Amino acid sequence: MSRTIIDVLVLSFLVNYVIPIFGNLTTLRGPTINGWKKVICLSEDDGGALVWNSDLRYSYHKTYIIDTKAKKFSSTCDVQSSQIDCKLNDINECLNLWDKDYWQLVTSLDKPMGPVFDERWEGIDKPSETQIIFTNQTTIIANAPIKWEEKYERVELLYSFEIKTPDGSFKDQQQWNTFQDSTQLVGIFANLQPGTTYQIRCILSINESILYADWINAITDCNLITNFHITPNETSLEISVDDNENQMYPCPLDSYVVLYKKNDDESDGGTPRAIPYFPYTLISLTPYTTYNVIISHGTRNVSFERIRTHEGVPSEILTFQAMPLSSSQVSLLWTPPGQPNGEIKEYVVYLKVYFGCPNHQQPSQNNYTIVERTDKTKVTLSELHAYAMYDVLVVAYNSRHSSEPARTTFHMNASTPDAPRNFTISVGHNSVIDMKWFHPWRTGGRLLCFKITIVQISSYLTNNYRRSAESMPHKFDVMNYQRNYSMQLFLLPSTQYNISIISVTTKRKNNSTSPLNFWTPSTINFNGDVTFDVHESDITISVNVPSIVNDTLNSILYIVVKGPNPCKNYLPPRKDLWEQAGMKKYDIAWQAVAVSRVIARRKQQKSNKQLMLQDEMALSQNIETYEHDAKSVISDSKQAPSTPSDRQSLSRATTPDVPTIEAENNDEEKEMISLMKVKDFEDYVRQAIESGLLDKQYETFPRGQTQSWDYGKLPQNKTKNRYGNLIAYDETRVILKKLPDDAHSDYINANYITGYKKKKRYIATQGPKPNTVVDFWRMIWQEKVLIICMLANVIENGKTKCEQYWPDIGKKKKYGEIIVLNATHNVFADYCFRTLHITYEKETRKVEHLHYTAWPDHGVPLYTHSVVTYLKKLLATPPGDGPVVVHCSAGVGRTGTIILCDICLHRAAAEGVVDVFAETASIRRERANMVDNKQQYLLAHLALVECLLIIPTTLPCNETLPTRIKELKKQLPVQQQRLQDTAWQDEALRPVTSPLSLSERNRAKNRFPELISDKVSRIYLKRYPASDEDSDYLSAVYVDGVRLQNQYLATQLPLPSTINDFWRMIAEFKVELIVMLQQPDPEDSSCCAIAPASGEFKPTPYLNITAKEIVESENYTSQKLLLIDNSEKPPREQSVTILCCTEWKPGRNQPPPSVMTMVTFWQATERIARASGPTVTLCHDGVTGCGLYLALSFMLERMAVERECDVCLAVRAVRRSRPDFVRSVEYLEYLYDAALTYLEYFETYANFS
Repeated sequence: MSRTIIDVLVLSFLVNYVIPIFGNLTTLRGPTINGWKKVICLSEDDGGALVWNSDLRYSYHKTYIIDTKAKKFSSTCDVQSSQIDCKLNDINECLNLWDKDYWQLVTSLDKPMGPVFDERWEGIDKPSETQIIFTNQTTIIANAPIKWEEKYERVELLYSFEIKTPDGSFKDQQQWNTFQDSTQLVGIFANLQPGTTYQIRCILSINESILYADWINAITDCNLITNFHITPNETSLEISVDDNENQMYPCPLDSYVVLYKKNDDESDGGTPRAIPYFPYTLISLTPYTTYNVIISHGTRNVSFERIRTHEGVPSEILTFQAMPLSSSQVSLLWTPPGQPNGEIKEYVVYLKVYFGCPNHQQPSQNNYTIVERTDKTKVTLSELHAYAMYDVLVVAYNSRHSSEPARTTFHMNASTPDAPRNFTISVGHNSVIDMKWFHPWRTGGRLLCFKITIVQISSYLTNNYRRSAESMPHKFDVMNYQRNYSMQLFLLPSTQYNISIISVTTKRKNNSTSPLNFWTPSTINFNGDVTFDVHESDITISVNVPSIVNDTLNSILYIVVKGPNPCKNYLPPRKDLWEQAGMKKYDIAWQAVAVSRVIARRKQQKSNKQLMLQDEMALSQNIETYEHDAKSVISDSKQAPSTPSDRQSLSRATTPDVPTIEAENNDEEKEMISLMKVKDFEDYVRQAIESGLLDKQYETFPRGQTQSWDYGKLPQNKTKNRYGNLIAYDETRVILKKLPDDAHSDYINANYITGYKKKKRYIATQGPKPNTVVDFWRMIWQEKVLIICMLANVIENGKTKCEQYWPDIGKKKKYGEIIVLNATHNVFADYCFRTLHITYEKETRKVEHLHYTAWPDHGVPLYTHSVVTYLKKLLATPPGDGPVVVHCSAGVGRTGTIILCDICLHRAAAEGVVDVFAETASIRRERANMVDNKQQYLLAHLALVECLLIIPTTLPCNETLPTRIKELKKQLPVQQQRLQDTAWQDEALRPVTSPLSLSERNRAKNRFPELISDKVSRIYLKRYPASDEDSDYLSAVYVDGVRLQNQYLATQLPLPSTINDFWRMIAEFKVELIVMLQQPDPEDSSCCAIAPASGEFKPTPYLNITAKEIVESENYTSQKLLLIDNSEKPPREQSVTILCCTEWKPGRNQPPPSVMTMVTFWQATERIARASGPTVTLCHDGVTGCGLYLALSFMLERMAVERECDVCLAVRAVRRSRPDFVRSVEYLEYLYDAALTYLEYFETYANFS
């Protein structure tokens, strides 16, 4: 039996569903008597219902139920009981137990009793929905609307409100009477908790029966916390609040909800969590990850913060491997940790060495030592011990933690000897050089000899001496071990040489070379005495100049007259001429003639005037009949860097008016015009190169000192100059603030250079010396310099060219009072761009250090493109208020070229004109020898043409590359035409000497004679046999790489008649990798296999080659060979690898394989270790396939190193060697597709990020 509470829904159910079943309704009426309950009895047999209303009398006394028929009513009708069993099988007897005094039964009791309903409650519904009409921090007021009806007057109708707290407890209010015509039932709850959610409902009591309204939620107000604090840890975030003891009515601390999600994860909807207390910690987060944290109260967000967890412990590095490069070098490679848990700042390499036999190696006494710190994933360790085993660990560090060390081991095998130690040369009198060196530290075997190779680079001698004995290697046999060795050679004067020395073992192993560059001094002199005659007129002296021994190009003949009464505007001899002429301080002398030997010869040819320095030379002067001495001095205009070169040419308009022997020529004066509009500049440069105008312009510049530099030559300042013949001019030198204890501390070898409409726009200076590094930084701070252009390397050709004046990456170093921090650096193939933070006292400045690393001393870079890129970087870097400091080693050649280009670019942008000649003359008046040679002068013109007029085709390797390539592929014909139009620029910078015409025998060595060209950099073989004049030829050309000159040899697949010459080339050039792009065509009789599948063969009597098995891969095959060259004593061994692409069909004009195949094949070739010898590339005709592959190799290497893609630059690079490389538009498109493939599938290898 259910609880005795009538529910309207139950009644509705009974009326709507039970009545239709039984068809009868018993209606009970009666007076109201308080204090009684209603009870519902449900029949178990027929579903009938008996309702005992609150005014239905049933007795507390058992007399009402002690009856013989009591079994029909099995349980007492105890008012305290909540359930009563009603047995209604005998309805009449059950009804007899009722007290019927006050009842009128509407229907017959004899019939089965159906549902019974009390009419007194008909139409009284449960209370209307409770409404909240007011809340504050501690009070809630609710009401329930009511519509008064007449029937309410017949019952006792009370109301109250009930509230339920969050913990589930109830609190009832006192019952209140309703009044007639009431419309609102109001309940007030006070002394509640702030910020708490309560449930409230209205209750109606009708004659002790209860009707309940639905619950409604009500929240008390509270004051929110707004000052949340979130503290990050590695894998957690701690949320805390300030102490809120004094805050009125604070919201409960457990009423806040936190939602957190990763900032960069759009799919992460966030994880909401209720905050039960403070401080509260979010755990199990990802280290070094930015989270968005939102704290809310109800529907209101009260705090938002974006915060990153701290760096965690990085995982180990991946794919760690060691690749020995030589007997003393190993390359370590790895990939970054899979879970860096932060930003990897550096990798630290630890090394331990084990000595002894492989099976009994003992560790060194030291534990692991740090040998390298780097932010790269590749390092090369040098100066390792042969025959030793190394245990190497690499640990990754972020700013807080280090990873577990990754470990590998490797063995060092002695394959090549070390280079001779402390190799030095000294040049003595008459160009005799003395060479000295120490025994190599490690030889890797018995030492056979030392080979010394001397190559003549250039010469200032006017006579065309043949390069004979100098170019031949000199052999120094090692009979017994000596600690020191020495040797003497006789060379030509005024000549530049490269000299190198290698150690050679009895197994024909030798070290790599590192040549030294030097000049022999001049030995120019007169071949006899100078005589002179005084003419009868007494106003003319004839000077008889004898022939000159060891005469040099651009030498100048000076004639000095000693005696009283010089002419009015006489020019006193320079100090060095004074000394050479043997004059004393008190002598009166004047310079009568200064004649350039080259200018004199050229003018003689143009003017058809006889001008022989060996004949008489007339000097006309207004002199009286006093005795005069005429002294003639011949001097070099170009000398070695270690000797003075203070010469001047008197043909310049800025020099004093001294009589010179030059023939006038109006045509030449006309062609010296150099001011050009930008749009005409390319044509002007092209014509100036073809006509020789640029050479003529450069020859007019004075060489050496043209201004005073006395202060820099003082003994106190002499050691501050790197070269004794290049000193800062007094007028334009940078004057430092003097230090208190040093009167000469204001000197530094640096000059201000005027820029475009701005004085002191640049500072040209030498590379700092150890004793001038502090002065250098004093100058940087004093002049407020924000850009330093460095154009030299610290070491060049084995010599220190500049002191390293900055600390390593991430390090600080103090120079005097200035602290320098190397904050960042970005390394590229040709540059290293650093950001240095310099601090003096409490001020810090940021200085951009733009280091050009690919410019050889006294020369020019391989490609103008790298110069153009560097100039654009300089233009894009704001210089601030200070000058731009530019230096190389001497601070004149490379330094002058960059300053010259920058000035011209600024003028071109402002005025639309270029005048390289005038700007060069201007900067040379402010520092000696700026733009040091003709090649640099030419380079400046070509770089300016490319900067100003060439359409840029360089694309950065980033997410925009596919779109940019798509745009460029629409312009392929335009690019092809532009490549043809600009070919002259590449030919001008590196002109190819036209070879002699080929003999018929040599023409027959070409599979396709129509491809023979006189504009190729062909190779020359040693003649074999020596009497065969045609045996030096093979159809092969040199091709430059990204950073190495002559890095490749491109040739056709050998003919049966040239296969022996092919293997001679492999031996002579020490080739260790052959890249076969196509296999020999079996249907072409002009093709043959270059090597058997296995076994030995002898292409020449002195070459023995052993071929090993061929290893097949998916798209290529690999074969190892061992070549033994018996022409050298002892015989030399050489390893050769042949990689053959199997996807490019044999024969001519076959389409290339898929782009993916070619890129994969290129990667395979890059993994082959090889020494300094060139790589040979082969295709059917030596042009079609080789050109495409070499351009692809150039492009992909720049993408990997420079993070730039430039198809046109790659094509230009290979066409320098052979103009018919990559001629079709389809191949241009192929290269663009290769770039996209490389970007998409090999990004990790390229390491673009």
